[in-house]
Amino acid sequence: AVVSTQSGQYGRDSYLIEAIKPLVQNHSDRPISLMSVGAGTGSLESAIIKEAGLKVKEFLALEPNAEHLIQLKKSVSSWGDNVDTVIDPVCFHKDYCTEKRFDVILMCHVVYHFEDPMQVILKAMGFLKPGGQLMVIAKAKICNGFTKSEQLRMLGSKTNDEFVTSKSISSILSKSGVKHQLIDCPSKLDMTEYVEKGYSGVVSFALGTEYNNIEDGLKEDIRRTVLEKAVVDEDGRYVFTSLCHLILVRRD
Repeated sequence: AVVSTQSGQYGRDSYLIEAIKPLVQNHSDRPISLMSVGAGTGSLESAIIKEAGLKVKEFLALEPNAEHLIQLKKSVSSWGDNVDTVIDPVCFHKDYCTEKRFDVILMCHVVYHFEDPMQVILKAMGFLKPGGQLMVIAKAKICNGFTKSEQLRMLGSKTNDEFVTSKSISSILSKSGVKHQLIDCPSKLDMTEYVEKGYSGVVSFALGTEYNNIEDGLKEDIRRTVLEKAVVDEDGRYVFTSLCHLILVRRD
């Protein structure tokens, strides 16, 4: 649900391309092994390969969503025949195992779904080759596009202050002695499907709570607020300005 004002070619992950490009330059001289946890439709991976010039020889994708898997397979097929691909239709978990080791591991907007994000991040770090990079993308605050007062007004006590953010992950990493970088990724949250079709997933993401569990009266308040705050971009899409971070962890 996140789009760039510069290009919609790669869907919600377009805004990450410019942040990732300089990080993968040290891999540009040779084909790499890539793992993606919660690969979705493969739009981010396609962007990295085609826009950042990353050459991939091995690709392991974990994606349990059946609809996403269809598009993911199409994305991978556009990379050519030289990529050794394994698509595993499962969720990443603490007991997940693979004998392969990777130069780059991506975790884009998936940490919110884990009961213990730190455990998952440490698990992923164990799959890195020496010199490998783990890139964790997460939003910078609980409610993207909404102010805290708006969130409290619309949700009251239902707000989830324990929702995982890039800053909470960074804090835990620091306390655990894990060296990392926190890189700004200014982005836009695309609310068009919600405005035009009532798709609730993007609102759940923005507010940090399950939209379907919200009372009907509050849903009307949310819709009014979205229409008041959203900006219509040059492509006619309703967007919120938001901030995400790319958390970069390198293995020595």
